[in-house]
Amino acid sequence: MVDAGAAHDADLDADVAAPSPSSGYDVFLLAGQSNMVGRGASFDAALDTPHPAIFQWGRGERDGMIVPAVARLDHNDTALLDRVGMGLSFAKAYYEASQPTPRPILLVPTARGGSSFSAHQWNPGDPLFEDAVLRGNAAMATDPGNRFVAFLWHQGENDVGQYDNATYSQALDAMIGAFRARVAGASSAPFILGQFCPDWSPDPAAKASISSAIDATPQRVPFTSVAPSAGLTSNAGDAVHFDAPAQRTYGARYWQALDVARANVPHP
Repeated sequence: MVDAGAAHDADLDADVAAPSPSSGYDVFLLAGQSNMVGRGASFDAALDTPHPAIFQWGRGERDGMIVPAVARLDHNDTALLDRVGMGLSFAKAYYEASQPTPRPILLVPTARGGSSFSAHQWNPGDPLFEDAVLRGNAAMATDPGNRFVAFLWHQGENDVGQYDNATYSQALDAMIGAFRARVAGASSAPFILGQFCPDWSPDPAAKASISSAIDATPQRVPFTSVAPSAGLTSNAGDAVHFDAPAQRTYGARYWQALDVARANVPHP
């Protein structure tokens, strides 16, 4: 086990803008709140190592640059940089499944911990939504060969107790439609959602209301799917957030859900 902060800083020092591949990148936009950002304790240098073909759209001092995808990714969130999310493990699974002709991957991290629809952050026109659209389009514009592949979304905890099932469903569906309409190349892109930590126990009825809205999304919106969280574990003393082993597993489950979303075609 290593000091993740030191490892992350060392990687930042070595970062340079990545050359554009002749074929372009496969682009994924990652959005939502803290479980998409990654709060999993703890970083492991052997398991969370970068991959030479996986990059991210940088933020902060690296804004507007294609740089190596280093855990933790450059989301719109500066808390707990020594934690692990699902983005890198998802990208590794996708890349390996693309053999023998994989394309390099460009992740666009845009999530923020504690964010919600009810606090006016993810609705079309809200700050986080607009930031995600802006960054997704900027990443897509870097190469004419770029291909937008999918949205990865994990959110809802901060809307528990704030929205009922119908209100959350309406907000979620409107956001998915707006993302597809406004991000280049994403008009029918798969949209993968996640479930809450099984260990998390807020008000049961309020949690169930939002959970059921998320789970029913594939019945409402074509080309969507839900990656199951059954059996995944939380941080010790922090039941709302997946731990690092769970985040690594969840990344692979999101990859498995990609083909499910692709197959969720509109009804005739």
